[in-house]
Amino acid sequence: AWVDLAGVVSSFTEARDRYKRRYARTLFEDRRGMIEVIAYADLYEKSAPLIQGDGILIVGGRMRVNDDGNRVVIADRVVPVDEALRAWTHEVLLRLDLDAPGAETAADALDELVWSSRPADGADAASDRPVPLLVEVLRGGRSWLLRSRSHRVVLSLGVLRRLRDLPGASGTVFRCSVPAGSARRANGGYRRQSAGA
Repeated sequence: AWVDLAGVVSSFTEARDRYKRRYARTLFEDRRGMIEVIAYADLYEKSAPLIQGDGILIVGGRMRVNDDGNRVVIADRVVPVDEALRAWTHEVLLRLDLDAPGAETAADALDELVWSSRPADGADAASDRPVPLLVEVLRGGRSWLLRSRSHRVVLSLGVLRRLRDLPGASGTVFRCSVPAGSARRANGGYRRQSAGA
């Protein structure tokens, strides 16, 4: 089965395959625990700095169950989380409870966040693509959905954390399309997902 995991490499060791090419065996940690991830030579050659670094990664690959019952992921791709957020996300929904303490400053904080996350002049349009930011406002038991052409953000993990920390923020949901891995390309290409942050 194909899996996509978000987490960090907690440890790795290099080994050599039968052709004397380097590959990596890693322990990959996410919220649920740890799993072994193997990045064979072709992928490891391209993504060694990511695997050896300490950033949050999205790892996609095939799940394999060994004879001893342990699960191992054979990695097909390794992507930094910020790159995945920018490339795969189509829209972000922020739930904002205006009855929450301190929420009276949320509008100003949100405007500041939107303006500060805009791409810099001369930035790479493909990597700094702003996505629509929808705001679901809750007040007095009623809700409104606000959609504005000017509310667009360039996503990163830092921007998502700032959205989460806004006064009155009660949840963030993003709509994205995760590209199919090589094992899935023959069976339908992209799959659509919604995920909470």
